[in-house]
Amino acid sequence: VVAPAVAFAAYPALAELFRATFTLLRNADYVAVDGGAYEIGILTPTLTGIVMPSLSISFGTLTATTVNTLRQRQLDLRVILNKELSELQLLRVQLDAVFRTSVSRDGRAADVRGALLLRDYVSRVVLESSGAAGAESISVANSELTSLSALLAVHAPNGGL
Repeated sequence: VVAPAVAFAAYPALAELFRATFTLLRNADYVAVDGGAYEIGILTPTLTGIVMPSLSISFGTLTATTVNTLRQRQLDLRVILNKELSELQLLRVQLDAVFRTSVSRDGRAADVRGALLLRDYVSRVVLESSGAAGAESISVANSELTSLSALLAVHAPNGGL
């Protein structure tokens, strides 16, 4: 927004500067008596005939490419999140299979702890996906899935295998 405003405000000075520069470079032995209307008449068909459509096509192509790239990124993220969600659902089903049959108090507590760890992991993914300011401070090495693996290794039959 600032660049177009500056360009609009500076146009008269820049146009005069270019006109003076071209006059010096032209080194003509004549004086334009019509105030430059002849040069404008020569340049106008070139600008409106070749330059403007070319720029329009270029900027239109650039805009379409940018929108297409952003849309493709959005679709890729949707596929990745859906894949992670389905894997989390399978993990929850496995946790149910391991802990729901447990009659001991430790087994039920491990089931609740596993569900809480999964909930916390999903909350972390949502926080990281939202671009919140504190998401960068969360360590990947201290993920809830590490704690869940340790929980399975301790409480699941056959060491979680």
